[in-house]
Amino acid sequence: MVDPSVFGNNGITIEVTDLRGQSPNCIAALLSEAVELCQVGTPTGTDAIAEGAELRAVAVLTGPINEIFLSAATVARLGVAPDAPVNDRIAALRGLTLTTSAPGTAHYLTLGETLGRVGLSYDDIRYSTLGDVAAMIESIRNNQIDGSMWTIGSLAPLLQ
Repeated sequence: MVDPSVFGNNGITIEVTDLRGQSPNCIAALLSEAVELCQVGTPTGTDAIAEGAELRAVAVLTGPINEIFLSAATVARLGVAPDAPVNDRIAALRGLTLTTSAPGTAHYLTLGETLGRVGLSYDDIRYSTLGDVAAMIESIRNNQIDGSMWTIGSLAPLLQ
């Protein structure tokens, strides 16, 4: 999340609204003029514009954009080393309970493409929609799910 003091130190005042990483909530906030700027996933933003929303898109291209975070218990159970070839680590996801955002979102599409890299699909994992980072962290920490795919760095509190 953006640090308002960074802007404040440069004479810019901002107010941060936490929409819990939900792109549809961002679009609704933009359309209702509750916010002036919002970060959304590519599919959600382009869909809104295609459906007639008078929005302007600014694209930022970076990489990597997300990561799959697994619980320590899951990693130990899998027996796949963190430095194993990427395709071996992806193949090890078969049968795991994984969460990410809703179908059609950028994270969902990315997870599907990642699985497809080794011939897997959503049919090969136990997928649930979960878009709340705090809930992801606690679900992974308490072994209620095996892991989540989300924006890189967001699940870092699990390392502490």
